[in-house]
Amino acid sequence: MKAYDDLMALFAFVKYQKDRKSLERLVSAHKQYFSSISRETYATIRNVVDISDDVNVYVESQSNEGRINMCEALQQIREDGEKRGIKIGREDGIRIGEKQYAQKIVKQLLKKHQPIPFIAEITDLSAEEIEDIKRMM
Repeated sequence: MKAYDDLMALFAFVKYQKDRKSLERLVSAHKQYFSSISRETYATIRNVVDISDDVNVYVESQSNEGRINMCEALQQIREDGEKRGIKIGREDGIRIGEKQYAQKIVKQLLKKHQPIPFIAEITDLSAEEIEDIKRMM
């Protein structure tokens, strides 16, 4: 029966690899298939689904008698994805804030009739970007 459970888990992860919400619902509804899969099945799932090394270390450390609880693994995958999303969002926010600040400085320098090469040097923006800002003023 364990081989059948492993096969069901593998097929589910393959089928729903792009739809994490559906996968989570399926795992929750059929914990019997996902609570104890073989290391080999987990290794195959890991090759199909983007599982970070941090999550993999956690999952491997939680294995029981050579079996992996994919219910817990899925929880770790979700948490890892949330952390990555927060990091990306923070980096994007910083980049956007820096760009907005540079644009503000450009506008102030343009109002003071500073030359574009000087503004480019100060702000690390290209002359073309500065010209674009100037046109929008």
